[in-house]
Amino acid sequence: MTIGIILIFYNNENNLNEDIFSEIIYQSKQIPICLVNNGSADKTVTILKSFNEKFQSKLTIVDIKKNKGIAFAIKAGARYLTNTNNLKYIGYLNLDSSLNLNTINKFLEFLEINKKALIGYNTKRLENKKFQRTWFKDLFSITNFLDFVSIDVQLK
Repeated sequence: MTIGIILIFYNNENNLNEDIFSEIIYQSKQIPICLVNNGSADKTVTILKSFNEKFQSKLTIVDIKKNKGIAFAIKAGARYLTNTNNLKYIGYLNLDSSLNLNTINKFLEFLEINKKALIGYNTKRLENKKFQRTWFKDLFSITNFLDFVSIDVQLK
C-alpha cells in the first residue's frame, strides 16, 4: 500500500518533541512524511528544519510563509507528495491545540496491523459523497479515520 502523511503545524514550537518524531520515523518505515509549516510566527519552522536534518531521508518540509488556512496547507502538502512519490492514499493531520504527535503513532500502529481498514474507510467515504475525479479523492483526515475504526485519539 502506498501512503503518504502530511503533518500541518502552526505555532507548535512548545509541542514538538524529538523523541516522538524518532518514534514516528521508526514506525513509518517507507511512508513519506511531509511537514507543512503553515505560516508559524514562532520557532516551529526552525525546529522542523532541525528534525529534517536529522531524519532527512524520511521527512520533507513545505514552508508556507503566511498562514493561508488549513485547506491551503493540506493542498500544498498533497501537491508536494504527489509530485515526488507514487502514492495511492495521503493522510493529513492538523496539529492544533487538541491533538499531538502521538496521534500519528496510533495511526501507524493500527495501519501495521490492519492495512485493509484504510481501503474500507476510503471506499465507505467515497460511497457517501459525490465527487469529481481528481487526485484529491484519496486524501483523508487521519483523525476521521481513527474515529471510523474506533480508536480514541489521546488529547494532550
